[in-house]
Amino acid sequence: MNYQLENLGPERFQLLAQSLIVSAFPNTQCLPVGQPDGGRDALIWSEHEAQPLLVFQVKFARAPHSIESPVDWLLSAIEAEIPKIKLLADRGAKQYVIICNVSGTAHLDKGKIDSLNSTLSKLIPIPSFCWWRDDINRRLDNAWNVKWAYPDILSGPDLLRAAFESHGSDKARRERTIRAFLREDFEREQEVKFRQVELENALFELFVDVPLQMPNYREESWRRSSRAADHYLIHTVLRENVLAASALLGDDPYSLFQQVVLEGAPGQGKSTIVQYISQLHRARLLDETLDSSLIPSEHLNSALRLPIKADLRDLSTWLDKRNPFSADGEVVTAPGWQRTLESFLAALISDRSGGARFDVDDLTSTIGETPTLIVLA
Repeated sequence: MNYQLENLGPERFQLLAQSLIVSAFPNTQCLPVGQPDGGRDALIWSEHEAQPLLVFQVKFARAPHSIESPVDWLLSAIEAEIPKIKLLADRGAKQYVIICNVSGTAHLDKGKIDSLNSTLSKLIPIPSFCWWRDDINRRLDNAWNVKWAYPDILSGPDLLRAAFESHGSDKARRERTIRAFLREDFEREQEVKFRQVELENALFELFVDVPLQMPNYREESWRRSSRAADHYLIHTVLRENVLAASALLGDDPYSLFQQVVLEGAPGQGKSTIVQYISQLHRARLLDETLDSSLIPSEHLNSALRLPIKADLRDLSTWLDKRNPFSADGEVVTAPGWQRTLESFLAALISDRSGGARFDVDDLTSTIGETPTLIVLA
């Protein structure tokens, strides 16, 4: 798989590279991003001496495919680092490794990989080489924890495919069911409905983001807290008055806000916001063509989630042991019924996928393997 590394930007690419280094070398020290580092982004220390054995330096290209000469680009990028590398060599460093998101070529002696290695051997007094894009891709293939920590490197179809790779014999069935569920919801949520005036319009053409504010804000109580979530709330949501969809599609809210309640008066856009967010995830997972003139680039490149959007009225009906998916709401007779949210969501996915078998075990397994967004509206 070729991962979308450019979605990360330079700082998050360095963090991903450090995660891969730690996976391969547990005795790794990761240096902070964005600080003077003396030519070091990560170090592998000797177990017996206070000496760095391997020194890693990360270099990121925003548009790697437009670089005509990757070898010259990399040499230019590390030119200022060479005196630092020589100093590290004097202090005991045994190897120097560059990590980049540029592709190499394999031709013997003349390819980019061999050409760079040959030049580095003349410039640097210790063995030096590069982890090219293919090296990053192959290290990511089985690094599940790293991939889920940076899900924006996966395209929509790739995310679904990767999510079900570890599901064993049930992989194909679960993947077919989830794809059918997403397709059904994608088709039914193409339009945004205004019930008050009985109008329907194309969702992505009509959507306008609205400001998000936190209720009951008491500055002093937030300032006394050291939690990262509180810091984010003060300096991002409250201080900058960000837009709702942009905030909820960003990376931070998914790690900081495990549960969000979106409040607003009738007609202020609550339903449209969650419809837009869910539909954007569906479109990307299904590899639908999206008009970039209608959707902000930060939304298109946001971290992907599997959206499961349900009606709270249907949940209430289910908890009352009546079937919300039938016209007359008859009593549920299925043996798998439980008065739980999980049981309801599994039944919802089964119904929307055309009646495919999908139970609570399937749901918990899918959510356990896939970054998921559950919306109750």
